[in-house]
Amino acid sequence: DDDEAVLTGDWKQSSANGGFVGSGYRHDDKGATGAASAAFIGKLPAAGTYAVRLTVVPNANRSRNALIRIEHAEGVAEIRADLTGQGASDGLLPLGTFRFQAGPAKVTVSNAGAKGYVLIDAVNWQAR
Repeated sequence: DDDEAVLTGDWKQSSANGGFVGSGYRHDDKGATGAASAAFIGKLPAAGTYAVRLTVVPNANRSRNALIRIEHAEGVAEIRADLTGQGASDGLLPLGTFRFQAGPAKVTVSNAGAKGYVLIDAVNWQAR
């Protein structure tokens, strides 16, 4: 949940749109105050392959090119994600499947180079 993420920069809390995890979500106000990032760190119970999914709260004003960094066993994957809700199922946007070691796993969402609202809510790792 975004309440447990390590935040850098200015994030505004909101609950204006439904479908979020916990008490709400945060957004970067379209980058109005500069660079912002949020690191989600999960604790994986076992080494293996996991599908990584990002919780999205759909809206047409969301960024279509938010920067996502996934640190996994083979290195770092950087992708641009569409946060409008396109491609999401049950509020979860698939980011890919990666191999992880047991223990801490990190996914960072950033507004670097993004247009529109970058929103953070939660990251989900699902064992495959």
